[in-house]
Amino acid sequence: MRLLDQQWCDDESILLLKDENTIRKLVNMFQGIRSVASSLGTGIIYRTLLMPQGVLCIYRRSRGLIRERIGRGWSSSSETSYMELLRSLGTEILKLFGTWFDKAERTEKEFLPPVMSLIVVEFVGCSLGSIDSELFLLLASIVKTYKDAVMYDVHKALLFFFSCTLEWKIETLDNYHEHCLNFFVLIRAIVTHCLDALVVANFQFFMDLVTWAVRHTGRNIAESGLTVLLEMLKQFQISEFRNKFYKKYLLSILELIFGVLTDSLHKPGFKLHVMVLHHLFCLAGEGGLLTRAEPLWHVSNCPYRSSNEIFVRKYVTELITPFCVKVNSTANDDVNALFSSTHTADSFMRSVRNFLRQSDEFSEYDRDLFPELEEHDAAEREETRRLIRGIYNRTMKD
Repeated sequence: MRLLDQQWCDDESILLLKDENTIRKLVNMFQGIRSVASSLGTGIIYRTLLMPQGVLCIYRRSRGLIRERIGRGWSSSSETSYMELLRSLGTEILKLFGTWFDKAERTEKEFLPPVMSLIVVEFVGCSLGSIDSELFLLLASIVKTYKDAVMYDVHKALLFFFSCTLEWKIETLDNYHEHCLNFFVLIRAIVTHCLDALVVANFQFFMDLVTWAVRHTGRNIAESGLTVLLEMLKQFQISEFRNKFYKKYLLSILELIFGVLTDSLHKPGFKLHVMVLHHLFCLAGEGGLLTRAEPLWHVSNCPYRSSNEIFVRKYVTELITPFCVKVNSTANDDVNALFSSTHTADSFMRSVRNFLRQSDEFSEYDRDLFPELEEHDAAEREETRRLIRGIYNRTMKD
């Protein structure tokens, strides 16, 4: 392994990566180091690699060979096998670095700049299909370890990444399921530890991705999007950008969540939907943060609004009226019930359940949507029956 730094940065070393057996040996070696490091600690990586330059050279050269063959339009089966080996090699190197940053026992920072430089370069001129999805997890591990100390590099990487994604069609993301899941792991880490890096990037595109994920009918994607959204709402409470964020996005988030929540064909993530709504209603309700914030509306257009709470109440009432008309209920009563039950998460969840139960479409699989409440209610009913039987038995004895 010590020969890595001495040999792999030489120009002639690229010839070694054209041999499939050499690549297989490297893949197995990196897998072994990572496995040992996961069990014994990352000190083994530091003692073995000494400096990461050799490994970084292997990664760069393998990626260069991949891009070269893609440019030539590779097609033969042998070429496909070779490309898969190169991709596996790159993935194992990224996983090895991810293990280092995720479980680092040492604080030497010489390991960080070359790896961050590699990540930023990978995002330049990229397409989603060309990026190794493990790259997102590596950057997430770095963000969790170094937090806002890497904000500048994270911001730069996001700018390059988002600038290349402007041509994407959101609908095509289903073709990159693993990439999307790993990307949301990265975004959650950024939201938690260095939110400002995300705010100054292409934030609208990020919100479009979250919206796509929340509306997704696949459980993993939907819950990943909702988890990121909930964490983002919590972090914006203490951000200097909160007023701008609430003014631009709060109403659209309410519309998004109620739209998905009242869609009987969309089942994943109901508990997380309720948690997002509970957070927003607490913000807008009596004593909430929004009662002391700037108006959510444009004052020149609606000068008569007296508070953000009244404004949000009216907006939600108009939002759920079509659903309430269909089930013959009163939107005002439902909104009042939601606002008056924000004191605990359970009471708010019951109000949401009661709101949805008005529709026959939801009542038939209500147990699937709120299993915790159903179990709690069943236990209460059983306790009530037990007490009644006890009272009845004592009465009969008397």
